Amino acid sequence: MTFKTFALPLLVTLLGLAPLQASADTVTKVFGSPTANGGPVDYCFRPGAGCGQKAASAFCTSVGYTGVAGYSSKSATFTRYIGSSGGCGTIPGAVIAGAKHCKALRGVRCTKTVYAKEPGLPEGLPN
Repeated sequence: MTFKTFALPLLVTLLGLAPLQASADTVTKVFGSPTANGGPVDYCFRPGAGCGQKAASAFCTSVGYTGVAGYSSKSATFTRYIGSSGGCGTIPGAVIAGAKHCKALRGVRCTKTVYAKEPGLPEGLPN
């Protein structure tokens, strides 16, 4: 047994010191009609691929969140892909017969964990 493995835990116990622990909170934000690249976010990450969860997760990441807790979809005449350039449908305001019907994300619930700095910690330490 080394000094570190014996003496440090004993010293912590005798002095009543507890290890510092950061408290964490989960922050949730709902984006009712998310937009990216100049239009509503398409339900698919790329044309015909990564539909649903992947597109919602990529949107949450693009706005500074780390996870997705839920999402839904709605019909749209114009959307933009979050995972590539381009989109589905017609340009808003254009009059084109037989406009393509697209599917956009709606009600995306994004989450992230935020750690609170413990009181009394010196400035400059990471959270």
